[in-house]
Amino acid sequence: MTGRRPDTVHDRIADDALALAVAIRDEDPVKLYNSLILKCRNQPEKAAQIMMALAAFTPVDEPVLSTIHRVEAIVDARVAVVRRVMAKAS
Repeated sequence: MTGRRPDTVHDRIADDALALAVAIRDEDPVKLYNSLILKCRNQPEKAAQIMMALAAFTPVDEPVLSTIHRVEAIVDARVAVVRRVMAKAS
């Protein structure tokens, strides 16, 4: 036994939701936004499942201010990357 969980639909949905959580930190936000639009248009059921998984992952007992700080940290990190790229380009 390898210790891996069996592959279930729930596992794939959770993997997709976690991949999105990583992508929001690492990928070009415009490209990610556009890919999400396509997923919602072409696979609305899968998009709804991923949104539900993300909602389930959200710590609702955490103060809203903590959530805001986490989102701001993601945005600040993305802005820093863009600034470095822009500085190298000029």
